[in-house]
Amino acid sequence: MATSNRGFIRMRALIERISVSKSTIWAWVHQGKFPAPVKLSDRVTAWRAADIARGNLKRVGRATPPRKGLAVPNMSRKRRVRGRGVDATGRNIGTDRHLRLPHFLLQSQAWVSLQPNERALFVEVAQRYNGQNNGQIGLGVREAGKALQIRPQTAGLAFDVLLERGFLHIGRTAPST
Repeated sequence: MATSNRGFIRMRALIERISVSKSTIWAWVHQGKFPAPVKLSDRVTAWRAADIARGNLKRVGRATPPRKGLAVPNMSRKRRVRGRGVDATGRNIGTDRHLRLPHFLLQSQAWVSLQPNERALFVEVAQRYNGQNNGQIGLGVREAGKALQIRPQTAGLAFDVLLERGFLHIGRTAPST
C-alpha cells in the first residue's frame, strides 16, 4: 500500500490504517509511543503523514507480528457483520445454545453455600436441558464423575447436596445394575 508522505492523516483514516481504537491511539500519544498530532484548527486535529510513514510507531495494530507463512487478514477494510436471519415465524435461525444463570439464583443463599463441585454439577445437568426434556435428564454418578473429572463418590455427594437444597428433583430413579 503506497501512501504519500505529504499532508495529514485524520483520526478516522488513522484508525482504519493501523486497526486500533481511538482511545488506544490517545493513550499511546500520552505514553509517548505514538507521534503527537498537529492542531490544524480549533476542531481539527491530524497527524503528519510523514511521521506515520516513517514508522515512528512502537506498536501498530497487533500484539505480536504475524508468523511467516500465515495469511494475515486485511484489517483496514470494514467487515460487515451479518445476522443469522429469521424464519417465517420471526424466530432467530441457528442461534448458539447457551446456559442462563439468573442473578437471583447466583445471589441466593443456597447457591452461595454450594461448593465448586456442586456448582459444576448443576451446570452440567442444566446444559443437558434442551427445552423439551425437563424431568427426563439422565445423568448418573459415573457419567457425572467423568464429565467433571471427579470420583463418582464425590459426584454422588454433590447430587445429594443439590437435591437437599432444591436445585434438582428426581423425576424417577433409574434401575440399578
